Amino acid sequence: MNRVTLILLLIFGIGSSVFARQSEVWQSFGLSFENYFENGVGLENTYVGSLGVNFSLYSFTNNSNIGLFAAIGFISFSVAGNHGGGYALGFRRSLVIGPGFRRDINENLAFHSGLGLSFQWLLLSNSGSGSVIYHDSRWLFGIGGDIGFKYSFTDAVHVRVGANVSYYFANNRRLDRTDDNWGTTVRISDGWVENYFKLGISPYISIGFNSYGTQRRGRPTRE
Repeated sequence: MNRVTLILLLIFGIGSSVFARQSEVWQSFGLSFENYFENGVGLENTYVGSLGVNFSLYSFTNNSNIGLFAAIGFISFSVAGNHGGGYALGFRRSLVIGPGFRRDINENLAFHSGLGLSFQWLLLSNSGSGSVIYHDSRWLFGIGGDIGFKYSFTDAVHVRVGANVSYYFANNRRLDRTDDNWGTTVRISDGWVENYFKLGISPYISIGFNSYGTQRRGRPTRE
């Protein structure tokens, strides 16, 4: 497990424990179908479609309809290599954090949404001609959101369906190559990608658990 993954899980774990003390918290784990479209100077028009996994958190204090939203996502995928040699293997980790909102429809069904800053780390690795290998590492910055519905089967267990959306406008890219299995590394480029954009929409379904703070037993009464 790399450092990026550990950092994201640490952030999620700390957020869950801190806000669970005095809040109503929804924690869920699910599967998503990631769809991304990307372009920029030095990049090909790229579409990525792949299954992924996601963890999400909503936290609301004092029965409020406004709270905190956070989500992290993980996918691995393959795309046509930019440098020849077939397909590039890719790994992506992402974090979105910002305000969250909810609106009860009835006792068990609620609408929810969230919007915030989004960060993404992406690594592509593929082989060129002969023994040439390329590593393409990118840090992306943008905005992301979540919209969907939550259905509570019991006070403790729920299922959520919805979609995550994202727009990235900044990409710091580092491209390296090697001819001798990384005995020697050649830096091809390192800097911000000009005229960059990336759009994404990821439908998901997840199952999760509701918690109501250390002093509460069961779902709090909502007015």
